[in-house]
Amino acid sequence: MESRKRLNLALLLLILVLAAVAYLQPGREGPAPSARLTGLQPAQVTRILIERPGKEDMRLLRKQGWRLEVPVKAAADPSRVAILLDLVQARVQAHFPAAGRDLAPYQLDRPLARITFNETLIRFGGPAPLGRRRYLLLDGQVVLVNDQAFYLLQAGPSAFIATRPADASEAQGAVSKR
Repeated sequence: MESRKRLNLALLLLILVLAAVAYLQPGREGPAPSARLTGLQPAQVTRILIERPGKEDMRLLRKQGWRLEVPVKAAADPSRVAILLDLVQARVQAHFPAAGRDLAPYQLDRPLARITFNETLIRFGGPAPLGRRRYLLLDGQVVLVNDQAFYLLQAGPSAFIATRPADASEAQGAVSKR
């Protein structure tokens, strides 16, 4: 009876050790931190060019604030520009070299839109079959990122025009000049 207790205790200890090894997986590296889409920081971006087939191009410039310069001149909505700027630091979900691949399944053979941050060109392809992700082409790599900016690229220039009401001081100045 005593030997049975010892055997059960030894087996229980062995099971606990094996469970700890399976759970902790010693010697295996943790997942690599996901890479960022570009090395740019949003604060470094001073020019954004949006090109869409069959639609007019849009150009935004950072001066004292963001301004839409083409096709119309107007103050840009900071929250809309922030959505675009988040793209430069988007986490890459997956990537593979584009060289020698048929890009048609990703709709990157004829991109749906192009956006250039300063000198960094990103081409937009189609959505991934699962999840809210989209294929992009950047520096010879097909990358998969969360799809947060494409809808905005498809919108017209009016989507980027600031709609905030005039500041009280601006309104006061306009009234006093009459």
